[in-house]
Amino acid sequence: MIQRLPELLPFAEEYFEAKILDVFEGQVDPATIDISYRLYGAGAVLAGTEPTP
Repeated sequence: MIQRLPELLPFAEEYFEAKILDVFEGQVDPATIDISYRLYGAGAVLAGTEPTP
């Protein structure tokens, strides 16, 4: 799952853009909301020293 996070990120961004429009009934432009996505866990344990399977 952690390995696939970068490719899933665009889906999360689309979801939250639509959710902002829905919740605020179009009164808030999603581009004015700053959401920082952090991919915790990616390379966090062995950071580049993962053994080759």
